[in-house]
Amino acid sequence: MGKIFDTLQEIAQKDKENGFLYIKALLHYTISKVSKMSNLG
Repeated sequence: MGKIFDTLQEIAQKDKENGFLYIKALLHYTISKVSKMSNLG
């Protein structure tokens, strides 16, 4: 039982890190898009 729980916690931790990286990448992409658009205007 404990072993399965440890594995789930590891997966959740990795998932959290991946999600954070994804959000950072998305944010960076959005900011660069917006700044390019405002430069055109």
